[in-house]
Amino acid sequence: MSKLSDWKERVVEQREKFETLVAWHEQMHAETGIDLPYDSDATWISLEKTKRWLPEEQRYEHDLDAEREAMGLVYNAAKAFGATFTKDYSETDFEMELTIPGLFTGRSIQLSYSISREAVCTKRVVGYEDVPEYVRPAYRKEIVEWDCDSSLVKLGKDAAKPKAGE
Repeated sequence: MSKLSDWKERVVEQREKFETLVAWHEQMHAETGIDLPYDSDATWISLEKTKRWLPEEQRYEHDLDAEREAMGLVYNAAKAFGATFTKDYSETDFEMELTIPGLFTGRSIQLSYSISREAVCTKRVVGYEDVPEYVRPAYRKEIVEWDCDSSLVKLGKDAAKPKAGE
């Protein structure tokens, strides 16, 4: 295959992914009422809903019921669409990762929806660990400035010059 045909194949894949994601987000918004993502081709969507800032704890209070409801609505709509699912947990988040078929060729496209882990899990403190103080050792850091020839015309002329041996 030539570089051009490889490139065109990637364009077709990217176009399918984009068109599928746009259609997906429109459908999820219409069926569930969840907000549309800022980027039309977003593959990671946060369904977190915050109530207020808790300054003493330096964190937001989440509306856990609203998060559970939004995730449930997305799950039901995605299930009806024929998506497949996996679950993943981090220290603070629960993610529902789903795979949907592309609109044209059926290539798999992955998306993730995220909510606060507190919405679906109960935290249990099972012990404590004492963490020692850590002080980073001293080191020498470069202080740099850059001098650049930013002329695009010069770059263009240099690129047009014949190479040695041509």
